[in-house]
Amino acid sequence: MPGFILLTMMGCRAFVGCAGDLPSPPDQTEPIDTAPEVVDTADTGPVDTGPPPLCEWPEEEPNSTLGQAQELPMETWGCGTLETAGDFDIFRFSLESAGWVKVWVRGQDLGTSSNLQLTLDDASYDYTTLVTSSPGSLDPILVFPVEEPNTFYATIADQFYGYGEDYIWQIIASEAKAPVLWTGSEVEPNDGIQDGLLIETGDRMFGLIDAGSDADWFLVTLPEGVESVVTARIEAWNYGSPINARISLYDGSESRVATSAIGVNSYDLDPILTYEADADATAEGTVWGIKVEPREGSGGGLAYWYVLEVMVEMTDTGL
Repeated sequence: MPGFILLTMMGCRAFVGCAGDLPSPPDQTEPIDTAPEVVDTADTGPVDTGPPPLCEWPEEEPNSTLGQAQELPMETWGCGTLETAGDFDIFRFSLESAGWVKVWVRGQDLGTSSNLQLTLDDASYDYTTLVTSSPGSLDPILVFPVEEPNTFYATIADQFYGYGEDYIWQIIASEAKAPVLWTGSEVEPNDGIQDGLLIETGDRMFGLIDAGSDADWFLVTLPEGVESVVTARIEAWNYGSPINARISLYDGSESRVATSAIGVNSYDLDPILTYEADADATAEGTVWGIKVEPREGSGGGLAYWYVLEVMVEMTDTGL
């Protein structure tokens, strides 16, 4: 049918074989053989009518210990099934140079019964992390920076210990670009307000919560005797970081005046804090502290990155 449409649109003159231009047939001295062609099927073997594989790198059991971890090439989809109670599958992949990496595990997006979780680590346990969902999906996505070549282990399991033929999953590890921008990076030690890193309004600071007990402090200067609005926001979870962060604001007397652990709604784990400071609020000091820390029960490690943006806007100049 496509060939017919093309022939009709372009006209016969564009083709040597159009009606009216065909050459006369040659004299036929031998009868035309109209017998059907006989095909020898003796060596063709049985036809495989099974379903196609779900990926180009299927799992190979057993793969439930670090020593049995199956190698997964970068940029390649692996897949498998949680076939028995308590089943989990482990892949290992390697990043050959510093950069960012994205690990994506799919189950819900495939329409399966899987409610998956991803546990990631390296041999030195510096990247220990657990991801159970991502923004808008129950499928885990993890995006994190790597400072040097390393090998990682990704463990796939069902959060509620489900198993069976329909508990199917897919995984891919790929190199990625940094998902956010920043203007500076935290400098350790900045674990207390006295060691806080002084920043300016509009700065975007990159940091790591490298342990569950870690806290990073930043200092910002408010205009003296002027009504101002302080806004601090985190960019992390919405961009693939496993961090579940909280921001707190401390005034010039080192008293906490505001805290936030959520963003635009209760499902947004990137907190936004806004505080209106009146003209008297800076009487005891114009340098205020901002604390970034994990929420109770949250972890930390080299995969737990964030970007903190701070803005100070004067709302009344006194004029």
